Amino acid sequence: MYVLGILMSALTACCWAASPILLKRGMDGLSFLEVNAIRSIGSFGVLLTITLATDPAFLVWSAPSVFFLVILANTVFGNIVGDILYFAAIRHLGVSRAVPITSSYPLIVTAVSAFFFGESVTWNIILGTVLVILGVVLLRFEVAGGDRPAMAARGFLCALGAALAWGFTVPLTKYLLLQGIPGITIAFWRSVFLVGCTWIHWGIGTARADRGRIARVSPRAALAIVGAGAFGLGVGVFTFTKAVTLIPLSIVTPITGTSPLLTALFGIFVMREQSTAAQWTGIALIVAGSVAVGL
Repeated sequence: MYVLGILMSALTACCWAASPILLKRGMDGLSFLEVNAIRSIGSFGVLLTITLATDPAFLVWSAPSVFFLVILANTVFGNIVGDILYFAAIRHLGVSRAVPITSSYPLIVTAVSAFFFGESVTWNIILGTVLVILGVVLLRFEVAGGDRPAMAARGFLCALGAALAWGFTVPLTKYLLLQGIPGITIAFWRSVFLVGCTWIHWGIGTARADRGRIARVSPRAALAIVGAGAFGLGVGVFTFTKAVTLIPLSIVTPITGTSPLLTALFGIFVMREQSTAAQWTGIALIVAGSVAVGL
């Protein structure tokens, strides 16, 4: 079981690293609303399949209906507000810079958890906070030195906004788990809300004359975006949930925390994004700090 937990953690890191790469491949020329709507199909399909294969009973909601609102809030914060800012950050900064900055969200998780759940602030958290802040500041100066400072500043703010929005989703999920709602139920119904919210958002936010454009997305782009949803919000969510039930979170966190580094490596060596020593230092600081906070 221990080895399986390690493998699940490593698979989670790979899924979370691959997702932004696939997004970058498919999102060119598309609006963020179109990207989010298409991506939701991948996550829903994967989680529906997993739920049917594990226990179809989880498809039926049996908890008090008030928790539906918590899942809805979770979806809006994480996958509407947070993810659209995330898409903007990737477009403006590239995956190798945007992903490490957004990975500072464990700081928000820690702050919210300490406030609402009374969790203690340890020396690991203090050290991790300092490392993440140093890494984010270093990346801010690094992106400010690019050829398009205005776009870099906008991308940096979008990345921080995404981290802030994501930071509220983990405590909301923890709250649901504390109420006895199974993790697979939370993941599945979140994917249901994601499909509904993103397509409604697309319909409201897209001009009538532009709505036919989504049907003309190339198969290659659509496959990349659906794959991003399938890996990042489908398989990755399931394997992470499975990992924390098999091995301690103190082991899962350092392994899954390597995903920003893997993404940066993909972005630099596969997508040929330029890199600097300051960027690598910032990435290393954020990864180390995020791991320390999660221990």
